[in-house]
Amino acid sequence: MPLVIDIDNNVKCAADNLFADYGMNTAEAMKFFVYTAVKTNSVPFAFTNNYAYEPRQSMADAINDTENNTNLYGPFDTAEEMFNALLED
Repeated sequence: MPLVIDIDNNVKCAADNLFADYGMNTAEAMKFFVYTAVKTNSVPFAFTNNYAYEPRQSMADAINDTENNTNLYGPFDTAEEMFNALLED
């Protein structure tokens, strides 16, 4: 059964050029993607986010504390002291 995908012509041309470097056309690349996904039961590439990472405020505060050496615990003489301090919070 054929699969029809609507892709902008500029994107299609760029994809054609890209996949040609790998010795296949865009249709073969799409087929490769689908077969690999089914065979591995996963998406065969990593998703990335092109936007700048912005940590949550609590993480930003922790980074700031670490850089400024503030609100830190320790040093501890034993692991038990460390765990007791962690459990207090």
